[in-house]
Amino acid sequence: MEETRASSPYYFSWIKESAELLPEALRALETRDLELLGETARRSYSLMHGAILGAQPPLLYWLPATVAVIHACAGLRAAGVGAWETIDAGPQVKILCLSQDVDAIVARVGSLGSGIQTLICRPGPGLQYGPEPE
Repeated sequence: MEETRASSPYYFSWIKESAELLPEALRALETRDLELLGETARRSYSLMHGAILGAQPPLLYWLPATVAVIHACAGLRAAGVGAWETIDAGPQVKILCLSQDVDAIVARVGSLGSGIQTLICRPGPGLQYGPEPE
């Protein structure tokens, strides 16, 4: 990321835009609005990867499977299935969804071919307050 900061003409736009997206993401979490959270996450990763691609030398973390999952999520949303992808600095895609959409998403992603592994993660019990474990 240091090379991206130093060489990408899009880096500071990404940072500025990220700061503007944070209140929107927090509002989505407070109101439990998964669609707003998903769209905010999609905008965020798109801006980050745009900055990375603008670096010298440009970095492209995505693999063909990454792009396939992005397109699959768009198709699922068009079909009424809530599937919002997000990607950190790497090729792995995370899909935000409701429990009711997990099976459809797993089936669609599984149909994309070999080399794609789907791991299902669910929310934990939440933040716990108390004494530190010994």
